[in-house]
Amino acid sequence: MKENKRIGRKERYDEFWDIGAKLMESGMAIADLYRYFSKVEEKPNPQEKASSPRRKAFSLTEERRREIEDFAGKTSNGEFTVFKELPRMIAPYIAGNEEMKLALCYSLASTYEKPIHLLFIGNPASVKSDLLTEVKSIFPEAVLGGPRSTEAGLTIDTLSGSPGLLILANHGLALIDEMDKIKKSEINATYEALESGRISINTAKVKGEYETKFTCIAAANPKGGIFGTESTKMREQIEAVISPPLLSRFHLVFLLRKESKEKVEDAIKLILTRKEKSNPNRDYVRDYFELIRRRSVPVEYDFDKDSPLIKEMSQFVVDALNKSEKNEICIPLTKRAAEALKRISISSARLRMSKRVEEIDVRNAMKIMKIAFETATST
Repeated sequence: MKENKRIGRKERYDEFWDIGAKLMESGMAIADLYRYFSKVEEKPNPQEKASSPRRKAFSLTEERRREIEDFAGKTSNGEFTVFKELPRMIAPYIAGNEEMKLALCYSLASTYEKPIHLLFIGNPASVKSDLLTEVKSIFPEAVLGGPRSTEAGLTIDTLSGSPGLLILANHGLALIDEMDKIKKSEINATYEALESGRISINTAKVKGEYETKFTCIAAANPKGGIFGTESTKMREQIEAVISPPLLSRFHLVFLLRKESKEKVEDAIKLILTRKEKSNPNRDYVRDYFELIRRRSVPVEYDFDKDSPLIKEMSQFVVDALNKSEKNEICIPLTKRAAEALKRISISSARLRMSKRVEEIDVRNAMKIMKIAFETATST
């Protein structure tokens, strides 16, 4: 009897070995292979009920890899061109909005351990939802949801125990549309998820804590739908739909207000001439960010606290905090703005595939944060 058990166990091991060999031939990494077989013996839980597409095995030809590396390191007049050219490859069917597309690049280049959470708050018929849909089209495994997209909502379906967006997006991308229309209880869960990387579930079906480490890109409308022109009113419109504690968890916040006549005309021309919302660059963009992610090379961030650059960064954050306190910037800022500056600097280095943060990356971070602050400044 024992001999039969040993034979059966050996056959199972042999079967696993054959499957593993085939998976590795298709490009699956050893770490992914370990997770694949580890799940065979795991008990079901909400995070195992993910209905979103699983990430496909990643494999690049040597030619494609060199092409991407050359693109990342290309310079013109002493400047890295990736910071201009890569944003243009995202949603080319949307006119302009290069700053927000660049912000998307910084967010997508971050890791779920140290994510750059991005929030767009704007008037209806702006490009918020289009940008989220574009990210979903580039990364099909990203989890896109909103107040009416899933019965489970952001947390969990209390009747079936089906996981919601925050659980499904673990170790990936959480794309939340119309955040202003989501129930307050789930907004509180979102704060917990962004603050601690975990959420607590306590229902008749499911109890426990679940990991929620992801990069969040979200969109919302201000209260009343249309932004006013006075800064105090704008802040009230923002805080009425998203609380200051939750706002502080987003590293970049862009306000989308009334566009200039020229921007509107450019957008209309593009709408009238485009054949469809297609993007011929999607495969390339996906490969680019996947290569960054798969390398998982720790980026060295090492500056002396007395260096002139650190002093400049510190003053940048202090000035922003003062402007927020005086309502010159109509979103509440905290000292976490310093962490945002650091993370975006690291993401800038990752975009050019560098293993070390240099001064250029710090200046890139200050530049995009300044642009975001300017969108939140009344005119």
